[in-house]
Amino acid sequence: MGFSAGHLFEILQQLSSCHGYRVAYSGGLDSQVLLYSLVQLSPKLPGSLISAIHIDHGLHPRSEEWSLHCRESCAALGVGYEEVKVNAHPRKGESPEAAAREARYGALRRRIALGECLLTAQHQDDQVETLLLQLLRGGGPAGLAAMAKAAPFGQGRLLRPLLSFSRSELKIYAEQEGLVWVEDPSNFDLEFDRNYLRHKILPLLWQRWPGLGRTLSRAAFHQADAAWLLDQQAQRELVAVSAGKQGLSVQALQALAPPQRRNSLRYWFKQMQLPLPDSIHLQRILEEVLPAPEDAQPLVAWPGAELRRYRDRLYAQKPLPPHDAAEILVWEGVEPLVLPAGVGGVLVPKRTRGLGLDAMRLRQNPMTVRFRQGGERIRLVERGYRRSLKKILQERGIPPWQRTRIPMVYVGDKLAFVAGIGVDWDFAAAPGEAGIVIEWIL
Repeated sequence: MGFSAGHLFEILQQLSSCHGYRVAYSGGLDSQVLLYSLVQLSPKLPGSLISAIHIDHGLHPRSEEWSLHCRESCAALGVGYEEVKVNAHPRKGESPEAAAREARYGALRRRIALGECLLTAQHQDDQVETLLLQLLRGGGPAGLAAMAKAAPFGQGRLLRPLLSFSRSELKIYAEQEGLVWVEDPSNFDLEFDRNYLRHKILPLLWQRWPGLGRTLSRAAFHQADAAWLLDQQAQRELVAVSAGKQGLSVQALQALAPPQRRNSLRYWFKQMQLPLPDSIHLQRILEEVLPAPEDAQPLVAWPGAELRRYRDRLYAQKPLPPHDAAEILVWEGVEPLVLPAGVGGVLVPKRTRGLGLDAMRLRQNPMTVRFRQGGERIRLVERGYRRSLKKILQERGIPPWQRTRIPMVYVGDKLAFVAGIGVDWDFAAAPGEAGIVIEWIL
């Protein structure tokens, strides 16, 4: 059918209502067409602001030149322009494409306000490539669903209005309108899987099956339906296997059939915004972690996430940063104290009466914040006798890997307070006396 601004308007009307359209603008053919045609529609989009966001990955020597092109193009079109520099260098074990994508979308997500829509310029050819790459990597329904036309994004929405059009249709439109765009030479580097597929494999497939784009787009749509249904089932199952605010019950998970376990775990990771494990790591969770004895502390880690077990509960989180448990922080207890990155959060003191730590004793002795070394004992107000901190933490079900990261307040060389546990009897504020309650805010 070919591409036109009129077609774009019809698609936008179907996808979402936005008070602001922000285009992810690289300056390449696809985003050039998207931004230009959107500007042509501005009289039909009353009250909707149009602007562009350009992400500079800093990975190519010509990135400054491309940024200048984008800035000048936006000025010529009369639209707002924002340029964001990101660190797109891959971490160990991470692909360059994944690192760039994560950096790009992370920066974009933080800049989309409530009621705004981010428009990206992926087209039908991109959809085909994504589906085939996922298939070659053994992806499931969610991966084979490829890219959705609309999805929640940050505080707003992500729209991909060009998915019904091929790159050749966009190029015809661009040439007819006399548009100028930049070419990234890395798009022709056959070391990248997507480029190899695009330049070597897909031309042969299109020669044999000219309707490939429409056919595989339809297949992606069917997979999106299947993925949605699986998510709905997992959502119901997670209610049954949830172990409170944090974690999943191992016993409840084992009561599910293996496909249900895998589906529930994948959905759980997605809900926690963690990278999904590949099939090998997921199988390790099923075979090594779930059957492990309750006193074991198994760990399965993959790039960007890790899963641990303590007793009957599974915990998933981003990899714990390094932490020096021997570190001692001097603190006057007046202003909030930002804790080391390996611990996280802030200690916030609040003045009270008859609660928390005795304010007078804190003024008379130096105060420090420390972390568990082992052997600590505390006489909690509600207990009335001194006990091993280790036993208290065990009784409260606090996982071992969290225990060395719990901040403890010392007055002089005596333990006075343990965050989340309580105040030592000897340092508690008497009824009616000035006290300080310390909150650990994560």
